[in-house]
Amino acid sequence: MGTEKYPEENVYSKFISDNGGTDNAYTTLDGTNYHFSVSNDGFDKALDMFAQFFISPLFLESSVEKEMKAVDSEFKNSLQSDPERFFQIFQNESNPESAFNRFTTGSLETLKKEGIVEQLKEFHRKWYSSNVMKLCIYSNRDLNEMEIVVKDLFSKVENKHVEVPNFSDPPAYSEENLGRLFKVKPVMDENELNICFYLPCFQKDFYYEVVQYPSHVLGHEGENSLLSELIEKNLATDNYASFDHMLGAFSYFDINITLTEKGFDNYEEVIQIVWARIQGLKTSGPLEYVFNEYNQN
Repeated sequence: MGTEKYPEENVYSKFISDNGGTDNAYTTLDGTNYHFSVSNDGFDKALDMFAQFFISPLFLESSVEKEMKAVDSEFKNSLQSDPERFFQIFQNESNPESAFNRFTTGSLETLKKEGIVEQLKEFHRKWYSSNVMKLCIYSNRDLNEMEIVVKDLFSKVENKHVEVPNFSDPPAYSEENLGRLFKVKPVMDENELNICFYLPCFQKDFYYEVVQYPSHVLGHEGENSLLSELIEKNLATDNYASFDHMLGAFSYFDINITLTEKGFDNYEEVIQIVWARIQGLKTSGPLEYVFNEYNQN
């Protein structure tokens, strides 16, 4: 949207495109990732343009207006997305006092407010601090040479000594809002069963792969797997297991099953089968051959 050094709108994206590259960004609940790729010849200038986002963005009112419309467009598209709709229920049913309970997409209705430009500037001034940012670059250039370039371009990103808030207090879920069944009318013509488990946060236990093990076992599609049993009984056609971490506050584990008509009519039987598999995992404990199989994937 323009910076003091490069004030023209879209000059960065145009330069990236003209030099055979791509650029994009995405936002999670507690972080934002900006990234680009570009030809070797254009790398230094692209990196300079990139650095200016965090040093001296302009936040011109016309640019902000366009960006709000882009956010609103994404929101309207998400209205027809069953996963997005389900996730919003997941948030709505959490503790109203927690940081997790909120509308996270944004729309013109929620964003087009008096003083929004100044709020954006204040957000940038407060949170865009080098001590809570990381930069990763890769190139075929000499490492020492690239270190000099990076230090020169990014040394002006200010360290404001930001402390990341603790989003785990108050907790997103308590005993009162767990163990519940929600019946949702989907947009797509498909019958699905989602079984979600609220867990302590395992985000920092990356190298221990705590939740990858059950994800691998319960999402397996081979012989004697959960899916093979559900298919044999004509209860499901597909399933996968996944996990994610939220706000550094909690993790959740999700088993998603695509049901047949019989499975839909007998979803409680499907839940019982899944639960029996989970109990089997608890009884057997971690198995070395499963761990080795997972590592080979």
